Amino acid sequence: MTSTSQFAKLQALWTLEGLSYSDFDFFLKVLEDPDPQVKTATLRSMEQEAVKNPKGLHTLKRAVQDPSLHLPELQVTLTAGCLNGADKHSLLLDILSRHPGSQVYRDAVMSSLYQEEYQFLTSVLEHPEWQEPSSEKEITLEQLAAAVANKHHPIELTALLQNFDRDEFNWKHQALLNGLSFHRVHPDSTAITLDKAPGIFTRFSENDPINDKVSRASMLFTWPGKRQGPSEETPEHFDTDPGLLSRGRNLYLTVCASCHGNDGQGMSRFAPPLLQSEWVLGDEERLSKILLHGIEGALEVNGKLYDSPEILPAMPAFATTPPEDLAAIMTYIRQSWGHNAAPVKPGTVGRIRVLSQGKVTPWTAEELLGEELEMKEVH
Repeated sequence: MTSTSQFAKLQALWTLEGLSYSDFDFFLKVLEDPDPQVKTATLRSMEQEAVKNPKGLHTLKRAVQDPSLHLPELQVTLTAGCLNGADKHSLLLDILSRHPGSQVYRDAVMSSLYQEEYQFLTSVLEHPEWQEPSSEKEITLEQLAAAVANKHHPIELTALLQNFDRDEFNWKHQALLNGLSFHRVHPDSTAITLDKAPGIFTRFSENDPINDKVSRASMLFTWPGKRQGPSEETPEHFDTDPGLLSRGRNLYLTVCASCHGNDGQGMSRFAPPLLQSEWVLGDEERLSKILLHGIEGALEVNGKLYDSPEILPAMPAFATTPPEDLAAIMTYIRQSWGHNAAPVKPGTVGRIRVLSQGKVTPWTAEELLGEELEMKEVH
């Protein structure tokens, strides 16, 4: 195309797409255009024809693997869904390694992996670059495991369980268990029958905080002698959507874990623990105030007083974060690590944001506890 107008080029590409144009040599030439939107539109046009044409699919594969074309990587991630297994998985692994902390890229990868999540997950687990832990890797493994659980394929889920029998329980096992526990419960689905109880469902003591995840994941399976106690029948006491918990964990690991730790244990010099904290499990409006405006000064948690320099002088505010995201984070920390507090609704966060909109400095523990005392005296 000889026109210098981006609009004209895009219109031409859309017209050719409508005509089912399939000259892939022409498309390759257009991909050399410096305009990223033209490159994106060209890739989309190639996708439509590549699925019908083996030669076109080969050309598309060459294009997305050619660094000299400088293609928009997010579109490459989405276009990778047209490729075949090994080529697709290799490309997506490379993309994840370049954008480890991007939820947008993780979601694009998941979109391109539709129905191939288990195969990709096995590749990731064995990949040399995925042997050291990080929050970003944990989130990816959780999303993949949750997708496998929601697919509810007996062979894939049974094979996935075998990963827990390899090595001592580690960060990858924890991420897989988290993902399995986030599965959606379908009324018409039946539990997968196993010959015996898998080790992952019997290895922890009853009082271990991880047992809430174990209980939820075990709902996918049944085996001879499996106990059907009250906790097995209703492991989610508040009927919380597993997708909301998964989203909350992803946000928590991205936003909060660097100070509070991946498992809410707190981190010296940064932040106190969230595990069994009365500030987490107590009043949801008070917790909303803390996330919206932050908190500073000394704070007592589980009978221990935390203050600078043992923790940072103040926790930052998240006043501009969407209420849906804050509610997801709060619901996650109130229902994880053995916690069983009520979920938080976005409407609660929105209401507290309006009522406290004049607040320009972080809260202190004294202010928050004083407000609660005043409310009790009023009522």
